Amino acid sequence: MTATLGAGGASSTYHSENILGGEGGPSHYPSLEVTSKEDSTPAENHFSSYERKQEQPSQGPFGEFFFGIVNLFAGCSPLRPTQAKNVDIKLLPNGVKKKVRLDLNGDPKLGWIVFYRDFHYDKTFDNNPEALDAILKTQWEMLKDLEARKIKHIFKEGYASDSPEGITKKEMIQKEGLLDFYHKLRKLFGGQLPDHLAELGSLRSRALMEFGAYYVYSIRHEDVRIHRISTLKEIEETEKARACFIETDAICLEDALQGLSLSEWQERRNGFAYREIRRFLENHLGKEVALIFGAYHNFHDNFIAGGFKPVIESILFEIPDSISIDFPPLDEGGNY
Repeated sequence: MTATLGAGGASSTYHSENILGGEGGPSHYPSLEVTSKEDSTPAENHFSSYERKQEQPSQGPFGEFFFGIVNLFAGCSPLRPTQAKNVDIKLLPNGVKKKVRLDLNGDPKLGWIVFYRDFHYDKTFDNNPEALDAILKTQWEMLKDLEARKIKHIFKEGYASDSPEGITKKEMIQKEGLLDFYHKLRKLFGGQLPDHLAELGSLRSRALMEFGAYYVYSIRHEDVRIHRISTLKEIEETEKARACFIETDAICLEDALQGLSLSEWQERRNGFAYREIRRFLENHLGKEVALIFGAYHNFHDNFIAGGFKPVIESILFEIPDSISIDFPPLDEGGNY
């Protein structure tokens, strides 16, 4: 079975300053009774009450219909095959392929953007063990890559704020008065990570899968800052259109798009992210930052059009038996 997982398409959950989770993250936190890093208590006992403040419509079933929806929202034609050029492929443990493409061969003196094309957890996958396993493996590889690069600034799809300043995960959680939960997660994921995913243990594996790599990484490193993708007003507008589309409410969608086509609306959404990353890099020339966004998006054209061309290194983790996808195509010559 080949399943198309949550790729920042129709199912993305957005977060304001008061929403602390990762993509699909929680609004109230599981009760983590941490006794050791290898807690043998079934993970389901800790995470069964997992909910979200901003509940979005579900992804629906796997298959071609959902694949088409995700591609359409990401600016690709439904079911259009994609073929990436100049892709470096490395076979990793657990049957994962790490694909790396240079989306923009820009000037590293301006900055270096590591674009992780994200496949994330959604509760609609809870009855699909193969999908959950695939998500866990890709998040594990992303976590290890973040650890190796020691990236300090992350731009995360779905995080919105009226402040352009970055925020640490501890500061986010502290705003909710849930520092106890923060310290439990710090204890759970503290110290050196194991060499192999199989050694992570059931509780940590479940937490990594549901919260996501960026969440665990920013918990482990208190100096990592999460940066907004858009303002609160902007994300409310884009999420309204997303919800109408998923509900196939044509009247609602027409009103939410405000005269834009779907592709124009998607480009506007990408433009918010471009604006925020450019603003940061202009004030911190040469910095390496992570962009964690849906797997079907491209951003090189925004930077080319804006005349500000840092390096964009694009990373996609693929599991051939579960996640079979290639990079969305670049425009002719767009990566050089």
